[in-house]
Amino acid sequence: MNKYVGVILIFFVSQLVLAQQKYWVTLKDKNVKGYNYEGYLSEETIKNRTQFKLPLYQYSDVPVSSEYLNKLLTIDVQPIICSRWLNSVSMNLTESQLFQLKEFSFVTAVSPINSNLSLTSTATLI
Repeated sequence: MNKYVGVILIFFVSQLVLAQQKYWVTLKDKNVKGYNYEGYLSEETIKNRTQFKLPLYQYSDVPVSSEYLNKLLTIDVQPIICSRWLNSVSMNLTESQLFQLKEFSFVTAVSPINSNLSLTSTATLI
């Protein structure tokens, strides 16, 4: 009898795990008002950009909108990674959360992430 309970429990737990898929959620824009690069860039980055005559202000440095992140939390999702460069957030979503998410006007795209991909090395090849 206990063997059957264990099998049933494993089945339901696996269904809960499989019910969520990881997605990249791309957001419409960033809140650039009040953004000060000095609060987000290291002294070394500022020095390097100045040395190479690169602009100190770059849109890719502006963080993901905290207003958007707070609205995402209202559908009971937990952001995994926030990417300033992509202006995107990765998160696990159920089918219901996916439909709710697509209703937000600030969401421009929702793309599934291939869960079979894995980072095997961070070494650079020269």
